[in-house]
Amino acid sequence: MFSLFRRLGLGIAGVAIICMSGAAHAAYPERAIRLIVPFAAGGSTDVIARAVAASMGATLGQSVVVDNRAGGGGVVGTGAAASAAPDGYTLVVAGSTNAVMHDMHAKLAFDPIASFVPVAMVAEIPNVIAVNANV
Repeated sequence: MFSLFRRLGLGIAGVAIICMSGAAHAAYPERAIRLIVPFAAGGSTDVIARAVAASMGATLGQSVVVDNRAGGGGVVGTGAAASAAPDGYTLVVAGSTNAVMHDMHAKLAFDPIASFVPVAMVAEIPNVIAVNANV
């Protein structure tokens, strides 16, 4: 399973390098990269993010720090990422919660869809809704 995460991390690192290529960004990354996880440590999103961060760090030769920012169903961490400088040093692990944030919260300081640019899909996690058969 780690092999899958390693390949995913390498893919993300490759995309990041391609996106940041050019004369102005020839030395990217010059410093640590922050990977914001908008959920608590220990959950499935955190586990995936840590595997990706380890692989990215090894590939890029730079630290990738996982920053868990739990709260508000992902709003706290996603908001921190939205307000970060758009310099490629802050990434966020976004999930299906971004699609419903506007419906769940009356006011947000950011647009959970338009404020971000997708880089890579790193995992698929199936969800199931179950109800009593008599309903």
